[in-house]
Amino acid sequence: MAFWPFDAENLKWRPCDRRACGHFMALAFDPGAIRRYVERAIQDLPALPAAVAKVLELTQSETASSQDIEKALAGDTAIAGKMLRVVNSAYYGLPHQVDSIGHAVVILGMRQIRNLVLSLAAMSLVRGRATLSPEAQLLFWRHSFGVGASAQKLAEDHGADAHTCDTAQLCGLLHDIGRLFLLCHFPDLYRATVRAAETQGIDLTDGERVVLCIDHAEVGEAICRAWSLPDAIAEPVGEHHTEFTDYTTFLGRVTRSADWIVTSAGIPSVEGNMTHPCQDVIAWLKMGPDEIHAHIEHVNVRVTAAEEFFGIL
Repeated sequence: MAFWPFDAENLKWRPCDRRACGHFMALAFDPGAIRRYVERAIQDLPALPAAVAKVLELTQSETASSQDIEKALAGDTAIAGKMLRVVNSAYYGLPHQVDSIGHAVVILGMRQIRNLVLSLAAMSLVRGRATLSPEAQLLFWRHSFGVGASAQKLAEDHGADAHTCDTAQLCGLLHDIGRLFLLCHFPDLYRATVRAAETQGIDLTDGERVVLCIDHAEVGEAICRAWSLPDAIAEPVGEHHTEFTDYTTFLGRVTRSADWIVTSAGIPSVEGNMTHPCQDVIAWLKMGPDEIHAHIEHVNVRVTAAEEFFGIL
């Protein structure tokens, strides 16, 4: 078991033996060193595959065709193969087998294909060679997909157009990519963070700020910007644990609200995470108990239907 110089019970740094602690000795006295570690690790992330970057570019164009998307993905058989397996899963319930990316684009639309392609690639790159247990992976995907479904529905309920609703879904899918990054790249540090948060009865995000001097929302936004993703995606990812102000974007409000609803409903991204009442979210939602219950039921139906393809992702 890795040695960790953070006292999770009392939320304070403690001295440690240099030989036992190794290169983490500095971290015991300089919490900001962890932040610098994380920032360097983000810089070292591989770039988005060229095929994915091209799909992202095409889906922002009004002149791109399904054939353009298919051509862009032709060189990345791994992503194309996963996409077709997902599209042909029971979740989409298509009456006939889809055997080409072009056909999938025609049926589902470019933005849905974009959401799938970007989510598949982003999660794979962030996870890297790290091994998560099947239970941890299922928990993470259930939460991410639940927030995506919730964000899309909230955007629809607030009268947003189709493009904004699809982007809300993508923000929901990617909102915790920073948490996945921390969990995969710094597993021992993150387990200590979870223990500290549980011991103190605080939100895991607050625990991240105490132990790591950075939270997963900030990490997630940094990852989005490292990959040159649009502000419409990067900003909501970064805002989803920040209390609303006059400057909070619409998609930031949607993503934060969806995350709070799904976590409160008992679908956290990490075992042991807990949430507390967010008065800014409650005031913005303006939903009564029956409406929230109906919304959660909608999310549960979507998540249950999607569980078949979580193993593919």
